[in-house]
Amino acid sequence: GGSYPYQFARIRGGVETQGTDLGFLAFDVQGAPFGSAMETRMYITNAGNVGIGTTGPNAKLQVYNSTGGGVANETIRSMGKWTGSGDGSLIRFTNQLSTGTNPNTGEYNLSGIAGVDDTGNWGGSLYFKVTPAGTVGGGNLSDAMVIKSTGNVGIGTTSPGAKLEVAGGAIKLVSAGSSQYYAVGGSSLANVGYYI
Repeated sequence: GGSYPYQFARIRGGVETQGTDLGFLAFDVQGAPFGSAMETRMYITNAGNVGIGTTGPNAKLQVYNSTGGGVANETIRSMGKWTGSGDGSLIRFTNQLSTGTNPNTGEYNLSGIAGVDDTGNWGGSLYFKVTPAGTVGGGNLSDAMVIKSTGNVGIGTTSPGAKLEVAGGAIKLVSAGSSQYYAVGGSSLANVGYYI
């Protein structure tokens, strides 16, 4: 076999600020072949913040994609496994609390966003989930709004039959600077100006 007289990967630690003992940990790889400069791909600050693509993360995890070009460039990907209609990937938000029990001991559900293939036909819908208040230990995630693969939006329904379908309540349209508003779907709202 041949020899490789240059580095291709390394882990290094150091002091972030001279005159202090505040350290960092950097993960570097070879950016191009044949001995070009090492490039930092992941960085952990003394505060415990982790940066991917940046050495100055301002949160527990910050991911930076330096690709420009006037378009939104993919930075994070969440992938599920398809076995049938309804499969997809969920991003869940929780709070830590010792008395929480759902979804796990020590935490409780807040909300979530799920990408789902709900037709089994190479398409995807986006589900926005919330957790109803009042369940000790934490309630289950519940669908609040959906954007279907057809582009239809449902609020209070997961099967919208029009570009916007709202179920289970009225739609309130407030006029800026006025106490009156337009309402659709009910007559019990206070201070109603007009119904359409």
